[in-house]
Amino acid sequence: MSKIGGQISAALQNFEEDYEKFEVGNHAAGVRARKALMEIKRIAEAGRKEIADQYENERRSQPN
Repeated sequence: MSKIGGQISAALQNFEEDYEKFEVGNHAAGVRARKALMEIKRIAEAGRKEIADQYENERRSQPN
């Protein structure tokens, strides 16, 4: 799995654990779940940029 994929998997696991706790009344876990969602968003945005940059680099290196 790629570095980004591993990071998203880890953040998603953290989110799922905290969200389950939040559903049964642990409000502090809700704060942690929201934090995990922001981390997933940050990782996803970085991944999108990395993929777009790689695509552009490959496109530029191909002869016309």
